[in-house]
Amino acid sequence: MYLAFWYSPFLLKSLGPSLFGLVPLITSLTAYLAIISGSIDSSVGRSLSMAIQKGDENQARCIVNTAFKLYLLITLLFLVLGYFAWNYLDVLIKLPEAAVSDAKWLLIAVFSTFCLTAQTAPFKSALFAHNLIYIDRIILVVSYSISVGVAVGFFHYFEPSLWGVAIGNFSGGIITAFFSILVAYVLMPYLRLSVRLFDREVAKGIVFIGGWLVVNLIGSLLYLKIDLLVVNHLFGPVSTGLYAIVLQLSNLLRIFSGQIISAFTPSFMYRMAENDMLGLFVYSRFCIRLLGVVMALLIGGMCGFGDVFLTLWVGSEYAMLHGILCIALFHLSVNISVSPLFSVQIATGNVRIPGIVTLVLGVVNLGLAIFLAGFAGWGLYGIASAGAIALTAKNTLFTPVYNAKLLNQPWYIYLRDILVIVTATFFVGALSYVINHTAVIDSWVKLIGSGIAVAIIYFPLAWFLVFNHEDRSRICNPKLAVFLSRFRLHKKRDDS
Repeated sequence: MYLAFWYSPFLLKSLGPSLFGLVPLITSLTAYLAIISGSIDSSVGRSLSMAIQKGDENQARCIVNTAFKLYLLITLLFLVLGYFAWNYLDVLIKLPEAAVSDAKWLLIAVFSTFCLTAQTAPFKSALFAHNLIYIDRIILVVSYSISVGVAVGFFHYFEPSLWGVAIGNFSGGIITAFFSILVAYVLMPYLRLSVRLFDREVAKGIVFIGGWLVVNLIGSLLYLKIDLLVVNHLFGPVSTGLYAIVLQLSNLLRIFSGQIISAFTPSFMYRMAENDMLGLFVYSRFCIRLLGVVMALLIGGMCGFGDVFLTLWVGSEYAMLHGILCIALFHLSVNISVSPLFSVQIATGNVRIPGIVTLVLGVVNLGLAIFLAGFAGWGLYGIASAGAIALTAKNTLFTPVYNAKLLNQPWYIYLRDILVIVTATFFVGALSYVINHTAVIDSWVKLIGSGIAVAIIYFPLAWFLVFNHEDRSRICNPKLAVFLSRFRLHKKRDDS
């Protein structure tokens, strides 16, 4: 997180806004392909977790081999699409004339890295299935560190360019692939790749779950990845670079929350394997509250201290992005906090209806972004507002209600938690704003000190007002919380 936080302003200052904006923009092109690989990842992880939970080594071996061959087909498709993207890159996005060649090399590196890591994804599923997500995070940290180190070294010894970013990106991909395969064979010594081992029924199960996840992820991309392309086509490379600054903060928050969510997800799969629906419900509410409390502090703080934060992070000339930052970040307090509910949908196999809803509202987001930014004249504010409106509508009107019905709970039960999280974010944002405008904050030390002051006031209130007794027990003593949860579950079953 710290390295990514430092790397963005480094690239901005080294390359300038126009070229800096091309880095996340070109990277986002592979995100449109990740809708396929990402859906297969989740489906394979789900199937492999259940096989390992049952101790079925033959089934686990079959799942990995079947997934490996599915990924071979996907990788070939990616290579073909990558060629067309390379050939028509200047049509897909607006590029500065002097940067066309370097941008194409960056595209080659990004696509090559993506294909390499996609092909090793079945091996990474072993970490997910064994609930060893922290090892996966260590691998990602090491590979990202090497990627950044190579790019910085290139910038130091040669002229800063997209070439350096491209070489760094590919170097990190090689490290990820190598360690993913190595760790998988350590965890699953019985794992062997076989040309003949391919199970059609397993493939159908993976593709069925994955197919509807593809629909879901397409909709998600229309929320999360389309905005930078819209900015590029409507306003050009410079505005793309400016919007990319705000987008990087949004991405950092998503990456950070993703680390937390990934630690929760295997527990959802295990509860589903035991058909523990009440356990799924109780655990999902705890995850939402825990994630919401953390995100309320981060997002409220960033909004309240936004102008100071941007000044210290990328320079005073970018402090004018404060308003866009608030619009782009505040709604994430809700939309990130409900993320554990997506794991419930995957664990239970109920991905069809969420996929359709996400796709429809993703299209609405695209149309609303073009209308507000172009026809209504809101500019960058319109694109940020469109994402906030469409994504929040989905994750307040549909996701919590659908999951409540899925787990046989009152339709409004999750909305209570969401309301508390929004209130907490408002509280932190207002408190941060007051401190920001009553104190002189002109250094990182003062900003961090102010943030700690907000946290000291906020966390005790959240501890008693947001978390219940079982939540506090789970945080302080996870083993005791598991005992209490199982005791209450058996008691309810006996009563019924």
